[in-house]
Amino acid sequence: MDGEGQRKTINLTDGNIDWFGWKYVDAPLDATWPLPFTLEKIYAVEIDKSLVGNADYKGDIYFQQIRFVYIDDEDLTGPTFHHVYPKENVMYRRAFVLSVQVSDDKSGVDPTTIRMLVNGKLVKHAYDANERIVSYHFRDLDEGLLHIMITAKDKAGNISLPGVDKKLWIDLSPDTKSPVISQMTPTQYEICYTTTPRITFHAIDEQSGIDENDITITLNGERLHVTYDEKTGWGYSLPEKKLRDGEHVLRITAQDRAGNTCSPIERRFFIREIQAPINTENFRIAVIPDTHAVAYAAFVFQHIANEDVSFVMHMGDMVDAGINEEYEQFIKATSLLQNKRLLAVAGNHEAFQGNLDLFMSHFGSPHTI
Repeated sequence: MDGEGQRKTINLTDGNIDWFGWKYVDAPLDATWPLPFTLEKIYAVEIDKSLVGNADYKGDIYFQQIRFVYIDDEDLTGPTFHHVYPKENVMYRRAFVLSVQVSDDKSGVDPTTIRMLVNGKLVKHAYDANERIVSYHFRDLDEGLLHIMITAKDKAGNISLPGVDKKLWIDLSPDTKSPVISQMTPTQYEICYTTTPRITFHAIDEQSGIDENDITITLNGERLHVTYDEKTGWGYSLPEKKLRDGEHVLRITAQDRAGNTCSPIERRFFIREIQAPINTENFRIAVIPDTHAVAYAAFVFQHIANEDVSFVMHMGDMVDAGINEEYEQFIKATSLLQNKRLLAVAGNHEAFQGNLDLFMSHFGSPHTI
């Protein structure tokens, strides 16, 4: 409670409690809250309902030395680990480099205390003090489970809680599965209002991987240059010349390093170029940000209908919760524009359902304008 009796909620953890042993946790208090503060209660909230009834997830919580800190000059927290690589829980090769970044923002990491255990045995790791990277090169592995644990202390003696505790399965079985290509744009039968639409895709092959040169994209029968990031799986290509108005055929296929080839994926899309204004030195467009609710969009559309503009661009957040009902209401409201061309860009609210599927079903690819 603050000095005026208003209840304030403070989070002491980010996500799950995932450590064993004593750990110092703290949270900042807003400097604008009136003093003095009073602790009313401490409570735990279950944030992942999918774990209900899972006997592997259980534990006890103890609190000690609860206090308000007015001058934060004590080092009470140990090092933290970030960016563990590989991220996967399965590896399909005999050799790889494991790496993890370790940091401590007060006294600093004590390099002499870093310990790495592999299946319970201490191994000699490498440590780059400049980059703060702990690494170990695994070689000549057999198929089976690797249990990797890494701990460290800072120069004040605080241990990392949690440390790295990763189980990694080594799978050396033959690769018989083809690559998987998804999230390809332009989408089927999409209308693109640019003569050079960017072609994007996501391609993965967990076991043997994909080389950039083994991804083939053809546009109207002509092969295009492909740029591909194997780490993320995302790739793209661009037409080598401006496309004419009308229908175009896009095909993509990929082969992994084991020689498995996926079936070609074909998309047909249409180019409908927006005509340039008669006076290219003096023209107007309408740019709309963040209408969220359809009532606000309708109000803006009515105003724009009376303006002399070449086209209308909505910069995203045309919906609030990202549900289909909101999209349908927005589409209905566009009739107020009186045939003025609307180009839409996806904002973060368009993805509030976890993807852009509804946006793309109504407006096509979010980047082909």
